[in-house]
Amino acid sequence: MTDLSVRPATGADLPVMASVRVRAWRSAYRELLPAEYLAGLDPAELVAGWTPLLDEPERATLLVADLPGTGVVGFTNVGPYRQDDGTLDPAYGELRSCYVDPDTWRNGAGSALLHASVDLLRAAAPRPVRLWVVVENDRARRFYERFGFAPDGATGTFDAGDVSLRTVRYVLPA
Repeated sequence: MTDLSVRPATGADLPVMASVRVRAWRSAYRELLPAEYLAGLDPAELVAGWTPLLDEPERATLLVADLPGTGVVGFTNVGPYRQDDGTLDPAYGELRSCYVDPDTWRNGAGSALLHASVDLLRAAAPRPVRLWVVVENDRARRFYERFGFAPDGATGTFDAGDVSLRTVRYVLPA
């Protein structure tokens, strides 16, 4: 994808981003989450949750991978690390989400987004970058590991409907 560009998201991008996320979840988590849960994912809820982030760059930045002639094929959400109590720890950056449309997996959009996201998080100063990933999401784990991220020993859970998925935290050193 040589013509691919990564840029800040706009309000007009949010519905496409929501569609990308729903499609990515339905593909990546089809064996981990109930079909009814995946079928019920509502893009409008995602748009409503992301809209305030467009005006809060100190809390979060949304980036999109844009392919001319195709449009937005992926996105990330990055910002200072969110601690368990909801406060932000600026000593760490956080990749909060990284989704690419399954039809364009393995075509460079994810890598371009990840590079741009880490560069953005480290623009002011070098700092470690953290992310959380579902333990059973082998594809995502391999992707982050190829980039240099490694588990740091922290674990948690992510609730999706009636299902709790185990998560592991990864870090990319400064």
